[in-house]
Amino acid sequence: MPGMKRDVQVAPAAYVAQAGIPGEPLGFSAARFNPSPGPAVFPGESSAVTYGPEYEDFHSDDPMAPPPAASSGEWLRNGCWYVDVAANYLQRSANIKNDAPLSFEFFNQFVPETANELSIGTDMGYEPGLLATFGRYLGRDVRNRDHSAEFTFMGLNHWQLTDQVIAQDPGSIFLQIDPSSNVPVYQESDFQSFNLVSDFNSYEFNYRIDWRLGRDKITYSRDNNWVREAEANWLCSLLAGVRTVIVNERLEWFAENSLGTGSYLIDAHNNLVGPQIGAELFYDRAYWRLGVKTKAGGLVNWASQSSTVRIVDENGGPLVPNRDESAKTNTMSFVGGVGLLGEYRFKPNFGLRATYDILFVTDLALAQNQITFFSMPDGISDSHALFYQGFTFGLTWYR
Repeated sequence: MPGMKRDVQVAPAAYVAQAGIPGEPLGFSAARFNPSPGPAVFPGESSAVTYGPEYEDFHSDDPMAPPPAASSGEWLRNGCWYVDVAANYLQRSANIKNDAPLSFEFFNQFVPETANELSIGTDMGYEPGLLATFGRYLGRDVRNRDHSAEFTFMGLNHWQLTDQVIAQDPGSIFLQIDPSSNVPVYQESDFQSFNLVSDFNSYEFNYRIDWRLGRDKITYSRDNNWVREAEANWLCSLLAGVRTVIVNERLEWFAENSLGTGSYLIDAHNNLVGPQIGAELFYDRAYWRLGVKTKAGGLVNWASQSSTVRIVDENGGPLVPNRDESAKTNTMSFVGGVGLLGEYRFKPNFGLRATYDILFVTDLALAQNQITFFSMPDGISDSHALFYQGFTFGLTWYR
């Protein structure tokens, strides 16, 4: 009827953990129109015009307006602070050219199945460590992107490799490194062993931009209700910052024969600092997400190595002059990696995540590649690379 206004009630959106449609676990119920008309109001008959109940999330001056656009991004990963804490299990390996054969037993070298060799391999196996990220939201821009600053630590991985060789006949162990050198005790040894340890730690400060889910869709459920549901979408993240990587190694090589004992100790340190960038791409749904991530940076490596050689007789007297050498250098290194990530959310601000990560670090000074019984011209070998790979399992929490 002309001039008549009808009361159309719109219920406010409310978050629910389980919608009525299987496969759509996250929704917003009660966000539906009430089609039943309210009482007719004719102008001039009453000064009190009723427009129905008022809801604070609707404009009181426009009761005919549709429900406001809502996004599950308002509930997912919501908070001022966020924390990711995970345990990782990483493998450390080097290129095959970094294999360091130290010595062999002469009488067995021509029979491979009985060969007795001492060699530092390139694969040190898997070791546990820690991955932790602490972040703070800075705000959201007009493009529905979250800006945040975060700190990430990855490390506490400690690898150890050890081996030994015992001569079947006295004095039958000979050097493979610098075989022409006539080094007492190390040539014609009765026993030799080595112990190599390697540590890895990484620190990152990053500025991050995350895209969020857009508008939810409204569907009519089988129980005759209008339900808002999170609409799956591809999302991306960008980051940039500064990264520090520290790789420290220590090698002890011990030899013994009738003349005396020998010890060769090498400490190698790599301190890499520089900028990095990264990106992530995810397929994001209500309760889970799958994606890929990558980081790359050009870092300056301040590398150093110190070598100490002591070869003494049974009375502690030196058989050769004591050798103490050290060297430092700096070079450009590349640190890059990729990873596959999956996350399941028990709640909008709490979830379980797992990743498979690959990390590549170049231009390092490795302890096993500093071994020589001759003085190196430049004092340090720093053109080596390490490859890390492994799995990470942890929790994500937003507050």
